[in-house]
Amino acid sequence: MHIFKQNKNDYILKIFNHINSFIKEKKNFQSPKGKILIVGESSVSIKDIEKSIKELGFAFERFEFVLDYDAVKRFCYQKVYNNPNYAIILASAQPHVSVDTNGYSSTISYISRTCGYPLLIKLGTNNLKLTKSNLILVLKILLNIGFIVL
Repeated sequence: MHIFKQNKNDYILKIFNHINSFIKEKKNFQSPKGKILIVGESSVSIKDIEKSIKELGFAFERFEFVLDYDAVKRFCYQKVYNNPNYAIILASAQPHVSVDTNGYSSTISYISRTCGYPLLIKLGTNNLKLTKSNLILVLKILLNIGFIVL
């Protein structure tokens, strides 16, 4: 139990540090009312995700999901580049080979290092993984610091 709590605390700190450096380095703050893009493989059903985000007070329509492995591989991230309609990208497990990597080892690496994209947060404490608990945790953090609003 103590190890899980430490991992969770480390994960929360990592998220805060990531947001802070994003704001300092990229200098492009997306609209806190923008769409929330969730990209990557998920073992959580879309109905469970919908229930969780509605419990937090979000409108389900505010979220865009690309959860199928093949769809993630083909997803064109250029649609969110310099697009103020997107507030954040939440990423879980996805293929390393996909479109729009521009020579980077993965799309996540490319987006994280390229100015013009919304903040990208990796879901999961050790491995990239979308769970109800880590989705809720990240959304609560982002709400509490005002990076996104309802």
